[in-house]
Amino acid sequence: MYISPVVNGNHFFLNSNGLNSVVFPIIFFEAFLIPYPMDKLNAIKMNTSKQRFEIQIEEEFGYIDYRFYKGNLAFMHTFIPEAERGKGTAAALAKFGLEYAKKEKLNIMLYCPFIASFVKRHPEYNDLIKRE
Repeated sequence: MYISPVVNGNHFFLNSNGLNSVVFPIIFFEAFLIPYPMDKLNAIKMNTSKQRFEIQIEEEFGYIDYRFYKGNLAFMHTFIPEAERGKGTAAALAKFGLEYAKKEKLNIMLYCPFIASFVKRHPEYNDLIKRE
C-alpha cells in the first residue's frame, strides 16, 4: 500500500523502504496511484476552435471533446493514443476539464463514460452535475 502525503507542496510515497521523494503530482485513478509529470499537466490546453481539452503527445493528441449546451458543459468523448494509455493522461485531462467547469461555475453533463466514471470516483465534482 502506498500513502501520498503532501509536505511543503511536495508529494511523497511512503513504502516499506521509508520515505521516497517524488517530484511530480499524484493523480488518483481507480484503485492505484498514477504519477503524472508536471510538465505534461501544464501542457493541457483548452482548444476552443475544436471544442476539446487536449494534450499533444509527440505527433498525436489526447483529448476530451466537449460542447456547451444551455449554459452547461457537456463532456462528450475521451480519446488517448494507444501508447499513452494507462499513464494517467485521461485522468489529468478529466481533472483539467472539471476544474475549468468549477472555476467558470458551469454545470456539467456527462455523455462520456470515462468522465462519468471519473466523477463517480471523485465525489468532489458531484455538485457540478446538471440535475433536472
